Amino acid sequence: QFLKPASSYRFLDLACGRGRHSIYLNKSGFDVTGLDLSQQSIDYTRPLSNERLHFYVHDMRKPFCDGCFDCVLNLFTSFGYLEENENINILKSANISLSKYGKFVLDYFNPNHVLRDLVAEEQIIIDEIKFTISRKVEKDELIKLIRVEDSGKQILFEERVKIIPVQKFKEYFAESGFNIVKIWGDYHLNTYIENSSPRMIIFAKKI
Repeated sequence: QFLKPASSYRFLDLACGRGRHSIYLNKSGFDVTGLDLSQQSIDYTRPLSNERLHFYVHDMRKPFCDGCFDCVLNLFTSFGYLEENENINILKSANISLSKYGKFVLDYFNPNHVLRDLVAEEQIIIDEIKFTISRKVEKDELIKLIRVEDSGKQILFEERVKIIPVQKFKEYFAESGFNIVKIWGDYHLNTYIENSSPRMIIFAKKI
């Protein structure tokens, strides 16, 4: 609703996972390309493809094309899992893939809000499967450990994401050829408040 894209808009869903956002945009009438490094995710999405919805395995640190898209989306904290220079490469590659004055929307957690309300451990039971989730901070990373217990078997997953403050994002975007236009603090597009907003949603334009 905010972007008010023309029907000719071409969207790039960067780190699309199983295509939830890509599919929604395509059903709304837009040409969408979803990229993800996970072969498993792309195998899941490909049967859902059509003439205006395509999915590919791709490393988002590398440009996908030159000026092919009007808007790049990176949603639901699909950023911050790599080192700083690689994170900047992601933004630079997105810039190359955008047309002149193209738009970029990056949706990230607000570090101040997360660290203030950090839940060290919680347990959730879904369909008799027990999930124990532990969270801690080490240096500049938020580490989440997820232990899954099902029928006497245990599986452990670890997720590490960088704690990136808003000022650092401003430096990243400036270095990557973008001008930040707005920063929202939640999915209702309320103004970003550094100490309290749950999200950090950055809307930028290619310079």
